[in-house]
Amino acid sequence: IAQRNQEDIELELLQNAKFSALSNLRAYYDNYTHQYAGHSHQKAKSYEIQAKAAENILAAPESMNEKDAEIIEPLAKVRGITVIEMARIIEEKVEKAVKEIIKCEELEDLAKRKIEEAKSEVELQALLNDFKQRMQES
Repeated sequence: IAQRNQEDIELELLQNAKFSALSNLRAYYDNYTHQYAGHSHQKAKSYEIQAKAAENILAAPESMNEKDAEIIEPLAKVRGITVIEMARIIEEKVEKAVKEIIKCEELEDLAKRKIEEAKSEVELQALLNDFKQRMQES
């Protein structure tokens, strides 16, 4: 039976805490970005189709493609606005989503690096709390 000293045990515990912190980091990232990218493959695909239709409509509003209009029209009807107004709203949401997701990816990359460098579980928890706070502020 191999004997382990206290330092080995502490290093193993810290490594396990880092794995846990990375898992928590991924969960925070996913939960936050899902509001922009969709909670499922189907929702993400729907957003993508809507974004493309909105882009096409806004590129040539006077000669809007019937298929693009069919995609956007139900959303516009629910809100009591025109297809062009709905296309603008979708375009604004897409632009905001891209910015938010890029910011989240930047924060995630930074947090991953800091987690690897962390020397204690207290430091790891502080990093996670900071990451969560910065995501909510972005």
